[in-house]
Amino acid sequence: MAVSDKLQSLSYRKMVIGQINGTENKERKRISYKQNEVYNDRIRPYILEYLRTQFKEETVLQMPIIDSINLSKRIVNKEASLYVQEPKREFKGVNPEQATELDELYDSLKIDTKLLVANQKYCNQGQAFLMVVPTMSGKLTVRTLMAHQVDVIPNEFDPDKADCYIMSTYDRSLDYYKSDGLNQDIADADDYKAQERYVVWTAELNFIMDGKGNIVSDVLPNPIGRLPFVDISSRKDFEFFVRGGEALTNFTIQYASALSDLTQVIKMQGWSVAYLKAPAELMPTEITVGPNRIIRLTIDPNNPIVPEFGFASPSPDLAGSISFIEMLLANFITSKGLDSKVISSKLQSTSYSSGTERLLAMLDMFEATRSDMDLFSWVEDELFELIKLWSNAMVGTPLQVASFVIPNDAEVDIDYHCPEMVTTEQEKLTLITTKMDAGLMSRVEAIAELRDVDVEEAAAIAQEIDSGMMAPMPQGANLANNQAEGN
Repeated sequence: MAVSDKLQSLSYRKMVIGQINGTENKERKRISYKQNEVYNDRIRPYILEYLRTQFKEETVLQMPIIDSINLSKRIVNKEASLYVQEPKREFKGVNPEQATELDELYDSLKIDTKLLVANQKYCNQGQAFLMVVPTMSGKLTVRTLMAHQVDVIPNEFDPDKADCYIMSTYDRSLDYYKSDGLNQDIADADDYKAQERYVVWTAELNFIMDGKGNIVSDVLPNPIGRLPFVDISSRKDFEFFVRGGEALTNFTIQYASALSDLTQVIKMQGWSVAYLKAPAELMPTEITVGPNRIIRLTIDPNNPIVPEFGFASPSPDLAGSISFIEMLLANFITSKGLDSKVISSKLQSTSYSSGTERLLAMLDMFEATRSDMDLFSWVEDELFELIKLWSNAMVGTPLQVASFVIPNDAEVDIDYHCPEMVTTEQEKLTLITTKMDAGLMSRVEAIAELRDVDVEEAAAIAQEIDSGMMAPMPQGANLANNQAEGN
């Protein structure tokens, strides 16, 4: 039986909601939510949780928590660089005026921004989703979703694919989330609790149900005849959701915890501790230490114990601890396939001695996204297909997106920005001089290439240079002995 038919049954809908709220599914969403929270700098609760596994609660409360260093965001943003510079799109199968309108539609939908976010979410979790639907106001919108925002009913013959998508809000009370637990009239952190709603999409229909499985909206036909989602994933193991692990998220927490631990060591052992050894009867009741004060220690000639006052100076191996943390960081960055220079614990600037060195540095970034290029080229095709279907379904209605029916064979070609060779002025001059010495280039051609002008303008520049060289020079100036030839 098709999933759309099964969803007609209240008992089936109740069963689906029960499974959505089951322990196994909640754990899947908890991991996804944690990855998203850490990426978005809400890392402190997870650092505290990790430190509590090593220290007593009172110790953790006294520790300085370093939660301002986010490796997750740095690495994900390094890997997700496909849309940092807007790619070039060419719409085929339409006339120039229609192509211009599609360009404007993509701009209004903020497609490059949405795909940049989708690329980041994909690099963070190994899976992300695009949802293309009309809003309540009737305007088409593109949303980026993560695994904790989506549930699916998979195809019974191919579990890698979905027959039904169900969207609902994630119950943040399952994880670390600061709120008073009350949904107020004003916008607050508990707005998601306003109503328990599940938005259901199949290729045939769309409706909303409550937490008891009751349909609380009209059951509408799906006008495009397919699921309005793009599943961005590349590695599945005969199941719909990708289980990519939490290595990046966990290491980000562990690294911040290690820095917090090191800071605690520095704080506790960064200064000397005063001590006083004396018999109990000779011990002063009050001691004040300062540069302008003297401590008076009484000596009992009948007691062999001589009072002693001093400072104990701890000597922690801070250099060894720092070296160990840096080693862990370098090993992890390397395991991610990135150069260890992506993240550095030392203050240093990057300079390039040549365009070739700059290109190699850019290639490090490009290498991190090369494997994603084919995937997101496919995503671009799927996204355009959904936009085309929605646009054509709305032609002639108040919700019309494009002013024309987009041809079925229309498609989009995507050209991502790739690193280009950057040549310094000195390298360029050396290359041109070598060509001139070898008789492969004239002086005018050299000027044209250096100045980026045509040959006629280069010839005029050469004459101006020659005139300047022949003019009288101030006494003592070095005059050129030879006049360079023209053409």
